Amino acid sequence: MEIVDSLVNMSIKDHKKALKNISEIKIIENDLNSYCEWHNGPLEEADDPSKRFYCPVMSEGFCSKHKRSERAIYNLCLSYRGEKSLEACKEIDNKIKGGEYVVYLVDFGEDLPKVGTTRKFRILERIAEQPHIIATQIYVTDSLYKARLMEINISKNKLANELWRHKWIQTESLYNSLVRMKNYIEKISKKFDISREAEFFRIKQPKINYIQGNIENKELEIKGVWGGYLILYSSNYYIYRESQLLHKDSIFIENKII
Repeated sequence: MEIVDSLVNMSIKDHKKALKNISEIKIIENDLNSYCEWHNGPLEEADDPSKRFYCPVMSEGFCSKHKRSERAIYNLCLSYRGEKSLEACKEIDNKIKGGEYVVYLVDFGEDLPKVGTTRKFRILERIAEQPHIIATQIYVTDSLYKARLMEINISKNKLANELWRHKWIQTESLYNSLVRMKNYIEKISKKFDISREAEFFRIKQPKINYIQGNIENKELEIKGVWGGYLILYSSNYYIYRESQLLHKDSIFIENKII
């Protein structure tokens, strides 16, 4: 079994996630409105927030015009449970041919690991979005439906949790995590006849000094985006979750909402 440590700043470069098209931004933090989460770009390509066209309709989630977009259907597949979720997964399979999807396990210190599904090219960034000790891929398929069904069944058999319970034991040792994960992988492999050999990895946090202070009305430069965070700079580095700023009337460029 191999343990691979992937540095976040290397991954940003390798996956071309730096936001090159934006120089300076101004952020407004007070009384934010939420806008439709649709944006341009095919689902089978890596997302780049600097190239989004934002829908200007106020909405929690997707507006009525975009609630049947590929992005919305994909979100429905992974965010809900039961037949509603699985039908959305099938719809994506019908729309997108040749996609690759991964079912993964993440250990963050509880008795059960967390199981999830993502597009294969996004696996490192998806893991980076979640606090973890180690992670591994357990199932790869060209069908989102098959991947989501595997995730659901693993959870139903109490071999992992679908939802992260927001409890992370930071002092947990790497050795204990490996033993725990190996145990559950063996059970899952036997139950679902999976022959894939587990390769463990973890994503290190970037080695930069950063603060999350008051950035209201500051002009900042976007240095990059990784693992669900925007990396901003103005004499200091600021790291904010994308969800705190994107799809909201919080970022202004040349006095225009993006």
